Amino acid sequence: MRASTIFLLAASTALAGAGAARAQIPVRLHVTPFAGGALPLGKLPTPMLLSLDARETDQVVNAQLENAAAFGGIVGVRIGKHVAVEGTVSYVPGKVTADGLPSFDARILSYTGGLAYYIPAPMRLEPFINAGAGVKTYDFDRTPADRETDLVGSFGAGTNLTLTRALALRVEARDQVSSFNPKLGGVDNTIQHDLLLTGGLTFKLGKAGPTATVVQAPTR
Repeated sequence: MRASTIFLLAASTALAGAGAARAQIPVRLHVTPFAGGALPLGKLPTPMLLSLDARETDQVVNAQLENAAAFGGIVGVRIGKHVAVEGTVSYVPGKVTADGLPSFDARILSYTGGLAYYIPAPMRLEPFINAGAGVKTYDFDRTPADRETDLVGSFGAGTNLTLTRALALRVEARDQVSSFNPKLGGVDNTIQHDLLLTGGLTFKLGKAGPTATVVQAPTR
């Protein structure tokens, strides 16, 4: 039983080597916790409706998101040398200023998924660009009525600096673009840009990662 198993394995290996050329595409998981800053570009639509401090709904005029910290994480699967599928979660604990009101909290939570393209470069650098889509929620108050959830497009660029085979420093600028609804008749939606400038450590999991194998037919 053991001898026949060894024979079959040897025969299969010999046939595979003689009849096909194998090209392996490496697949590897990476995880990046990150932190940085959020720079909202442009004002929110004005006026817009919000409920503040448990009062009745008010019209908020000239509302502006302030610069704030940003936190989050990226989970990706690298397919080959250049392409990765990545999912990103980001959280911004921000504030809003508006005419005639004290500043108030505005928490921004986004979930996006997309593709990244990595470009090998000298000196352990690896520039990349990425694009994706998802959802972004602005939470201005504790009441669900004051949460604005929109579809979001995500466009970014940055670079990795390789530290070891399993660790890299990642820096990135990413623009999250959405259409903000002021919830007030006669006021148009506004295209909102939230620019995230972040840095983090990328952990490359697994020694070589699992592989997907492409079998090529022998040439004659």
